[in-house]
Amino acid sequence: ETGAMSDGKHDEAGGGKAADEEHDWTLLTKASTHLSAPFDELFQAFADEHAEEFRGARIGDEEHRLEWDELHKQFLAKFESLLEGFIEREGGDFGSFLDECRSSLDDEFCALFEEDINKDFVERVLATMEYPYFHALMAREAHERFGAAPKGK
Repeated sequence: ETGAMSDGKHDEAGGGKAADEEHDWTLLTKASTHLSAPFDELFQAFADEHAEEFRGARIGDEEHRLEWDELHKQFLAKFESLLEGFIEREGGDFGSFLDECRSSLDDEFCALFEEDINKDFVERVLATMEYPYFHALMAREAHERFGAAPKGK
């Protein structure tokens, strides 16, 4: 079996250097690599199930239905379960993961004028955890599926 290496080359031994390289990845890099697709799938499945409830939702409106907040809490519970399960399987802890997220946002481990490779993933995760961003995503989903203006006043 051939193992993929992070630089796109293959390790013919099926483990070896590629496995060692991934072992040296930070918890955040592993999460970014392995959870991007499951995160997208989780959101899409949630949107498939609940977009109808956001029909008529307008981005920027100040009034929101209580049920939208409850749906955000449901989504967060599912997302946190996905994230915590991954962190646990990797032998990490949530506090360390959050520290890595902060470092990524601050570009702490990059050369000057470079952006951390995990920054997009971190921004998506953190933004989704915030209700206004979640609401905007769901309002857009409802708009794409059912029509109605996604912008507020």
